[in-house]
This record gives sequence, C-alpha cells and structure tokens, in this order.
Amino acid sequence: MIIFKLSEVQDRYNITNVSLASALGVNKSLVSEYRTGAKQPKLERINQIMQAIAQLAGEDILKVQPLTLLDLIEWRMDEPEKAQQIKTK
Repeated sequence: MIIFKLSEVQDRYNITNVSLASALGVNKSLVSEYRTGAKQPKLERINQIMQAIAQLAGEDILKVQPLTLLDLIEWRMDEPEKAQQIKTK
C-alpha cells in the first residue's frame, strides 16, 4: 500500500492547500482529497506536487530541510497475511 504523506510535507514547509492548489492549477478540494487519502495522485502529478512544494518552500528552506520523494511517499505491506505468504513461496 502506498501512503501519500502530503499533509506532513505541507506542515514542514508551511504550505497551505490554497497555495499548493494555485501552484498546481487545481481546485483546493483536490489537494484536500490528496491530504486525506480520499484520492491518490498519479506519478506525473506527484512530480508536479514535488516541484510546486520546492518552489513554494524556497531555496533557503530547502537547503536546511531538503525535500525527497521519501518524504512524500511511503510503502507498507497491505496485510500481515500477505507478508507471510510471500515468505513461504
């Protein structure tokens, strides 16, 4: 399962839904849906989000707190049973 950690990144760089939505050219409700997990962005949109956050955060902040893809995305095994099945195969 892919966990999209947009709210954590927005909090770290002090970026609002409105400013991110504006930078992306989308409605702020779409950003809210990404934050809550109601929608998952496609890979191209993730790239756009990373670029927008970098632009909005500013170069000085990024020098102190670099932004990486791992800050935004986390992968977890869906269910413990699946992990056990993978080990036994």
